[in-house]
Amino acid sequence: MKPLDPQILLNLKGAYIDLGNSCAENREWEKAEGIYLQALARFPDEGWLHSNLGWVYRNLGEYSKGLEAALKGYELNPNEKIIRENLQWAYIALGEHHRLREKSPSRSISLYLEALKTLPDDPLIYDRLGWAFIFDQKRDEAFRAGYFEKAAKLYFDRNDVQQKVTLSLPFAGKWLVLQGNNGKVSHFGLGMYAWDFMRVDGNLTHPDVRGRALADADFFAFRSEVLAPAPGMVAEVVNDVEDNPYGQWNYSSLGNLVRIDHGDGTSSMIFHFLKGSIVVKVGQRVERGQLLGRVGNSGYSDVPHLHYALVDPNGVTIPAAFSRDARVATGVPQEGDVVWNSD
Repeated sequence: MKPLDPQILLNLKGAYIDLGNSCAENREWEKAEGIYLQALARFPDEGWLHSNLGWVYRNLGEYSKGLEAALKGYELNPNEKIIRENLQWAYIALGEHHRLREKSPSRSISLYLEALKTLPDDPLIYDRLGWAFIFDQKRDEAFRAGYFEKAAKLYFDRNDVQQKVTLSLPFAGKWLVLQGNNGKVSHFGLGMYAWDFMRVDGNLTHPDVRGRALADADFFAFRSEVLAPAPGMVAEVVNDVEDNPYGQWNYSSLGNLVRIDHGDGTSSMIFHFLKGSIVVKVGQRVERGQLLGRVGNSGYSDVPHLHYALVDPNGVTIPAAFSRDARVATGVPQEGDVVWNSD
């Protein structure tokens, strides 16, 4: 048989990639997998095909296969930015699966240390590595190694995403800023631009708690309404994580959450909802002040409170300020401030 013309082969390869991408963009992941596997039978040394197949495997929940394919794509085509990013997210997907699903942060640590040999200046890997140490209850070791500091330096020197959306405080009533930006408990590294809020009424707890052990329901924040801080589309919901008893941490979950995509390259991330309380769904349009759910104590939390951050497309927090109807002196709540909506 006469060999195919090189231009015909190039067109065929492009057609496979375009068709596979089209299926993936429509979330037809199994169909995309079949197309890429068929393409690789003909073009086994094409890095783009391996890399895209890794993307598909991640979305099928096959994280180990996703990393294997992404590594092959990077080996064949290491200078392509998108292929490198695909490898980055393949490492993160498997690492976070180990940390949060398998509850094995030690496996995450090993994986991320291995990842840094291939991606030595990757800020997202450094940040996830630091959190893997914390979830493995090795907090001091993470800070001594400087993982979070390194992540922040690398990332914020390269990226400058600006707030465009006008933000309201995501609640009604008066709330204390328990932890602000650059907080010492959990707001560091790529998560530095975040806030923890607790509702107050002269105090943090109801007045009848003296003389007994505290429980979640003793705090004014518990079951308080959480409101959308700005219009957008609900992009992510987690609603099935158990709430922690007061004073106890869950090192295997980020907790119940809502992510609202504001359509400008930024999203609002809101954590620690009460299990089962979230009333919005992925794909739903929400307006400013719309009810999202109620405050709980789920995930990486030991007291009922609300965690808020504005994030970029990588999920990295960015500097933000509240201005719409918000009683905040500078727009940027500071630790120890009491803030509220003016209406």
